[in-house]
Amino acid sequence: MAVKKMVMMNLVAGLDDLDALLKRIILSEQVHIVNAIEEIDDSNFTLSMVEENADEILDMCAIQPLESNVDFRKTQEKLDGLIELMQIKPRVRTRDFDVVYSFDEVVSEIETVYRGLSDLNARREQYLLELEKLKQMRVMELLDRVDIDMGLLYKSKNFTLTLGTVTNENRKKLVQNYENISAAVMHLGSFNNEEAILVVTPIDLKTETDRILRSVHYTPIELKSECMQTPQRCIAEVNKHIQQIEYELKKIEKESQKYKSTYGEDISRCYSRFIMESTVMKLKENIGMTRQFFYCSGWVAEDESEQLVETLSDGINIIVEFKPVSDVADTIRPPTQLKNHPLVAPFETLVDMYGIPSYEELDPTTFLGLSYMLLFGAMFGDLGQGLTLALAGMLMVRKGLGESYGKLLTRLGFSSSLFGFFYDSFFGYESVISGFAERVTGIEGLSEFFFIRPIENINTILTVSIGLGILLLLISLIYSIVNKMRIKDYQEGLFGRNGLSGLLLYISLLLIVASKIGLVALGAFPLIVISIICVGLIIVREPLANLMTGNKPLYHEEVSAYYVESGFDILETFLSMLSNSVSFIRVGAFALNHVGLFIAFHTMAEIIGNVAGNVLMFIIGNVLVICLEGLIVFIQGLRLVYYEMFSKYYTGAGNAFEAVRIASIERA
Repeated sequence: MAVKKMVMMNLVAGLDDLDALLKRIILSEQVHIVNAIEEIDDSNFTLSMVEENADEILDMCAIQPLESNVDFRKTQEKLDGLIELMQIKPRVRTRDFDVVYSFDEVVSEIETVYRGLSDLNARREQYLLELEKLKQMRVMELLDRVDIDMGLLYKSKNFTLTLGTVTNENRKKLVQNYENISAAVMHLGSFNNEEAILVVTPIDLKTETDRILRSVHYTPIELKSECMQTPQRCIAEVNKHIQQIEYELKKIEKESQKYKSTYGEDISRCYSRFIMESTVMKLKENIGMTRQFFYCSGWVAEDESEQLVETLSDGINIIVEFKPVSDVADTIRPPTQLKNHPLVAPFETLVDMYGIPSYEELDPTTFLGLSYMLLFGAMFGDLGQGLTLALAGMLMVRKGLGESYGKLLTRLGFSSSLFGFFYDSFFGYESVISGFAERVTGIEGLSEFFFIRPIENINTILTVSIGLGILLLLISLIYSIVNKMRIKDYQEGLFGRNGLSGLLLYISLLLIVASKIGLVALGAFPLIVISIICVGLIIVREPLANLMTGNKPLYHEEVSAYYVESGFDILETFLSMLSNSVSFIRVGAFALNHVGLFIAFHTMAEIIGNVAGNVLMFIIGNVLVICLEGLIVFIQGLRLVYYEMFSKYYTGAGNAFEAVRIASIERA
């Protein structure tokens, strides 16, 4: 619908109410915070000159950044450890902020629970470390057929023995250099996604061997006393020890679950409050303070400002003033917050991929959403496949697999279904829909005037595609004119090739072509005159605009260089008008291609000549078309929207409205 109107909020309150007000700002999710000190320095932070504001205005002379020495890292480490040990799903809940509390109370509560669990956690960590080492010793299973006391080999005075692992790639390098290795190397097999090897080296050559092993990133495995016997006994001892440790870990897990039942709710509450305090601390980086007051500044949607004041001022004395964008310095760019109808709101994702709309620009979301659904449906028209895409999109939304993309896919699927109905196409089969409609209505020949099959109406499809493209380009040029005039860019808005002169030139050229082929009965001479005038205006747009506005000099460069550049610009204008218009023929081409692909699959099914073959080709054909052609059409639709249309009127040079908030908060 539109870009929301913004106002600059300037807020002053007593330091005692700082934390409470910042929490209210966070929970409101309505304020895009900016640095208050910078706004004061730029004279954008102003208060009304009334007696009630005297102290606050005088104190602004001594304002300084708000400093805090609170270190969250140690507390966060302990909190994360408790959450992991108790297996708590961390959540931020609004009900945890209903009572007044201090951050010191939160830290104290975390410390108390942590001390009770610290011994349990230390035992758990020790067991896990020992368990990891024991699992490494299972490499001895690769030597289970060897009946030799490994302890005797490890105690040898003339040789050293070591077990370890290398990657498969490094083992190949090692094999290639066997003749250079002064040791016996035996490949034992795969172990933990790597290759286990046994290396026996004479004592005198150990240094040289270690150097070679390091070059292939050899990782030695430390063998404990359990392995200083035959491999069979070693494996038995190791497995026994592993079972004991796993039993102890289960006991620890049960103890931690007891702690969870006792302190789980307390830790969940502490988590909510810790996240809030962390967010408040980040917010304080943009706050200014004096001995008595703090100063906060941010952008708020104009239609939400009154409600915000009611929320913030409940029980707290504050001074809040709002400045319209026109009263803010020109160097300050308001953030952009979009408000669109639910039908086209998911297409904000595609707008953001190109760039955030500037605050002064028209919101392109509605135009993009409607035109993109139109283009996608026209190129990928099939009732059955469209419904499949729509169902896939709804499933994505339900499962939480990218809500915005799921809603986008749902809308594109329904658009495809609508066009597919009129194309008389159902999972690639034509005449199914029309045949069913004739049987239901009893009207024979319904398909002759109600449905339009692309493969039977090639010229019509291609002509309508170009006509659709021309209509969308005309709307794009109107958008461009409005956007340029809103920022008082008369040079491009009135005389530019994407301005009023460019629009009239494009329309006159279209009418000249239409009169030549007999579509309209207009004389060519007046249209040629209009075209020449428009070309002249585009050429002299800079000096003409400067003359209108009184800006000097008339030319920003040498006159000769300017007109040479303008001449090439006119040539590019004519070429772009032609290429942009013809580019939309791809809409009809993809509609025909969609049918052509299924003709190929039907032909292959006929060649197979049996029911199983028909079913197989039906499944394969639809899967390939939905996945591959659907992706190609999606990209081609984006190309038309971005390159042919956005390039005319949209800059996307804005900055997004980012209200300070806590993500995924549970409101209850």
